[in-house]
Amino acid sequence: MDRLSYWLVIGFLYPLSRLPFGALYLLSDFAYYIIYYIVRYRRKVVVQNLTKAFPEKTEQEIIALSKKFYQSFCDVIIENVKFLTISAYELEQRFRFTNKEVVDELFEKRQSAITTLGHMGNWEMAGLAASHGVGHQSLAIYKPLKNKRFDKLARQMRARFGMELVPQNRMRQLLTNLGQDTCLYHFITDQTPGGKANSHWMTFMNQEAPIYLGTEKVAKMTNLPVLYCHILREKRGYYTLELIEVTDDPSTCAPNEITEKHTRLLEANIREQPESWLWSHKRWKHSAKRHKI
Repeated sequence: MDRLSYWLVIGFLYPLSRLPFGALYLLSDFAYYIIYYIVRYRRKVVVQNLTKAFPEKTEQEIIALSKKFYQSFCDVIIENVKFLTISAYELEQRFRFTNKEVVDELFEKRQSAITTLGHMGNWEMAGLAASHGVGHQSLAIYKPLKNKRFDKLARQMRARFGMELVPQNRMRQLLTNLGQDTCLYHFITDQTPGGKANSHWMTFMNQEAPIYLGTEKVAKMTNLPVLYCHILREKRGYYTLELIEVTDDPSTCAPNEITEKHTRLLEANIREQPESWLWSHKRWKHSAKRHKI
C-alpha cells in the first residue's frame, strides 16, 4: 500500500511541477480557500500563537495576519512541488543572496561556517539556493520522515543541487566531516528540543520557550563562525537572504550566548515579516514552570 501511495503521489507531482509558476499560484489561491475556509486547518492554533506573540494587536489584526500566513503557507507548499524540476537558472532568479561575499571570504581562507535559520519564507528553497549558489559544499541536519519512500523523495528534492543531508540521529557523521572540507553546515533552530539537556529557556516572541542548544554545542566544539540567515519574501515567489554574523569566534562566547543571539535575530526577522514564519505548529506547548527554569 505504501508503494502504491508513493507512485500515485509521484505520478501526480511530477507533471504538476512542470507547470509555470503562474499556473501553480492559481492552484495556491484555490488551496488557500479550501484550507482556510473549509478545512480550517489548525486555525485555532495559528490564532492562539499569533495572539501570544503579538498581544498589542487587535482581534481584527490577528485575523488579517492569520490570513496572510495561510496565503504564504500555501505558496510555500506549491513552490516546493516545483523543486522536482526547477532549473538552476530559475532558482537563481527567485532566491537571491544579498551578501554572498561573506562566505566567499571565509572559503578563500579555507574556513567553514555554521548557518542558523528558522522556518521563515521558503526555508526549503533557501537550502536549494545555498547548495547551488554558494559554490561550495552544503550540509544540513534534517528529521527523517517515517515513510522511507517519501523520505527518499524529500532527500532527493533537497539534494538536487548537491546538498548533503545528515539525519538528526547521525550527528557524529557531521562531526567527523567537520574540518575535512570547506563547507556550510545548516541548522534549523526553531524546532522543539528533544530533551532538557538540549534546551535553553528564554523569552521568545513574548513567551517562555525552550530553544535548541545543538547549534551552539557544535559551534563550541569546532570554533566555526556562526551566521544567521535572514530570509525575506520580496514578492510572490521571490526571496532574499542576508547573512548576519552571530559570532566569528565561539570560544569567546559565554554559555548560551550564541543561542541567545541567533534566537534574537530570528525574532527580529519574524517581527519584520510575521506572515512568513510557520505559525501552524504548537510553538509554546511546554511549560517553563514544569521544567523549572
